[in-house]
Amino acid sequence: MGNSFLCPVQTDVDWLRLAPQSLSFDSRFDVDEDNVLGTGKFSTVYMCTYRENPDQRYALKAINQHSSIIRLIDMDESTPNTIRLVLELCEGGELYDRIQQKRFYSACQS
Repeated sequence: MGNSFLCPVQTDVDWLRLAPQSLSFDSRFDVDEDNVLGTGKFSTVYMCTYRENPDQRYALKAINQHSSIIRLIDMDESTPNTIRLVLELCEGGELYDRIQQKRFYSACQS
């Protein structure tokens, strides 16, 4: 399922968390759009570096936003080993359950 990569155990990026968030993303990171690490149906992964420490490389996943995909509202990394995402609430149940219940969707409904 998907791609799996081995990441180094040492991931000391505390200096990155202390970076002034008032600066724009593009002023903090340099994304190498010519260096594609991977692609998927809705996303592309690029090599990127933090401008203050260009020797440290990162992967940047750019997700193409579609009207049928939920929006990221906010995120938090204050809890150790946890990334908390606040996402748009999509009420109406699970898509898989709806497909199983209906069995067929016309092109217009899908």
